[in-house]
Parts: sequence; structure tokens; C-alpha cells
Amino acid sequence: MGKNIVILIIILLVTSCARENEYTLKVFNYIDRSADSVEEKILVEFIKDKMMDEKGGIYTNLSDSSNISELPSGQEILSESIGLYMLYLSTSSSKDDFDHYFRYLNNQFVRNGVVSWRIKDSELYSSTGAVIDDLRIVKSLFIANDKWNDEMYINLIEKISDILLKKAINQGMLVNDYGENGSSSSIINLSYLDLYSLKRLEKINSKWKEVFKNAVDIIEKGRINKTGKFYYMYYDVVSKKYYGDGRNISVLDSFLVDLHLSEIGILDKDKLDWFNKVKDTDIYSIYDIHVEKYSSDIESTSIYSVLVRILKLNAVNDISVLEEKIKSFQIVEGQYSGGFGNENEMEFYSFDNLNALLYFVAKGGGKNEK
Repeated sequence: MGKNIVILIIILLVTSCARENEYTLKVFNYIDRSADSVEEKILVEFIKDKMMDEKGGIYTNLSDSSNISELPSGQEILSESIGLYMLYLSTSSSKDDFDHYFRYLNNQFVRNGVVSWRIKDSELYSSTGAVIDDLRIVKSLFIANDKWNDEMYINLIEKISDILLKKAINQGMLVNDYGENGSSSSIINLSYLDLYSLKRLEKINSKWKEVFKNAVDIIEKGRINKTGKFYYMYYDVVSKKYYGDGRNISVLDSFLVDLHLSEIGILDKDKLDWFNKVKDTDIYSIYDIHVEKYSSDIESTSIYSVLVRILKLNAVNDISVLEEKIKSFQIVEGQYSGGFGNENEMEFYSFDNLNALLYFVAKGGGKNEK
């Protein structure tokens, strides 16, 4: 073997190692129970007393609806809610509590090769799975296994991995949803690309390496140049084009992209500097990129929760204004004490309340690299 060939091989090996090690995986995987707050305790009590059915399923909204429509409402139970709560339990609770939801997920949601995205009254209302929910569940299982080392967690991760690889991949990339016979979609929401979960899935099946690489590439090229702050909502893996909702940007979805970048340690400094500037201001749900102003007056517990997690993952600990903002949204007395929602309309959405739980993890807990 010639000297030049040996040098080339060494260069390629070093480059490969550097590329593999450029990601620092970090999530909130524990909470200091001595730091429990009254606000967290009454929120947990509210969710258990008001938003759970007898089996532990978490209602989408406290206010019920008899109409099963395309969009979930009322006392339907989503894999989204189960995944968010499992993520909370994996960081903050006992193995017994986590295993209760593990069994609930297995018994109620995994049917015919699909993790159903919604059920009601223990009946299956959808034979479709949602990729973002599956990846969130996978993340909770990885965190739980890091703590409790139980083969049944890995077995379910492997099962979900196989399901997604067989049914939810198009052009080497995940798409939003899938069914028993696969997916006809070519669309992926950028906010659905849970990079932490994709990276760890590489250890389960090497096919995920290509998916992870493509996901990072799609996100990095998906920032809207006009603002430099936000991302396109969707990417079409067939046409290879980005698009969104015209001039309006979903702030929550954009922040979720940055949360996922933070969880693998590659949020860029300019974006973190911007978050440091806006963290003490009011943030609304819709941003108009043409005039570079918010076009909504709606604030969201979930948006502020995600921002706290971004900041804490990037070692920014000055979140006092955000803490006061989130605290102001919580009901602290009456029959809905502990909840985040509108008590006059009896509207309490699981997404906001569960994201509030994850805020308490970020506030009182810590992160670990894996």
C-alpha cells in the first residue's frame, strides 16, 4: 500500500470520527425532587384528577365533544399526550409510574403495526400513526432505559424503529404520517424531526444514519432567509421544496426546530443570542415575515415552555421573566386549580398542560449528555 493511500485513509478516518463526534446529545433526564414546587404538584394533581380517564389516558381537552372530526377535540386521547407524559415520567418519576404508561401505550395504542395517533373510550379511531409522536415516545424510552436498564424498553424501541423504517420513509426521509400499508405522503414538518431520537436510533438500526443526515440537512437549509429567525413549516421530499402558510409563521413549530437542534448541541450562536434578546419580551403564536411583526395576540404556555428548555439546554439560566410569565397562566384556586387553560370555557388542552410539566423539569432539573 502506497504512502499516499495510507495518508488518505487516515484523513478519511479522522474526518469520519470528527463528523460523528460533532453532536453532543443532551436532554433533561432527571429532576431534583427536593426542588419540587407547589405549582408543579398542583398541576400533576389537576392532570390526574381532571384530565385522565380511569386507565390513565389523558384527554385532549377537558371539554368533551361528541363529534369525531379530522382534528382532535374533547376527550379523545392522543399518542401525542401519552408521549409527552411518558417523557415527563422518564425524567422525574419512579420506574413503576413510567411502566404503567409503558403498558398503557402497548395495550391501547400499538395495533397492526401502527402506533395509532388517537383513540376514544378505548376504541381505535385511527389506523394512522404520527411520526412526531412516535419519536417522542422513543425518546422517553431511551431516557428510561438509561436510568433503569430494562430490556422491554429496548424491545419497544426496536418495534417502533421497524414500523417507521417500513412504513414512514419516502426518499430516505420520514414523512408526517403512515398507516398499515405505509404512507402516501411526501411531506414532513420540520418541527417533527426529533434529531435526538433519530441519532440514538442509529444504534438500533444503521439505516437511521441516512435519515438523520438528511434531517439535519433539511433543517439547516430550511431557515427563511428574510428573517433568519424562523423556519419553513414543511418540506416536500419528492419535489425537494419548502413551503409554509404564506406570510405567517407558527412560532411554536419554529421554536421546536431549535429545541431539536439544541438537543444535539448544534444550535448556532446567532440564534441563541436572539433568544437571549426575546426571552424577556411577550411572544405570540403567529409571526408575519413580510412586516417582521407578530400578527397574533395569542400567547402560549407551550411556546414559553419550549423556549425555557432551549435556553437551559444551552446553559442560559436567567429565565426569571419567563418563569413569571408561565406562572401567571396557571390557575391557583377553585375546581381547576393547577391547570393551564380557560376555566370559563372549560378549555384545558393536554398539550399546554403537559408542556408546562416539561417546563418544571427544565426549571428544577438538569440535563445529561448521552
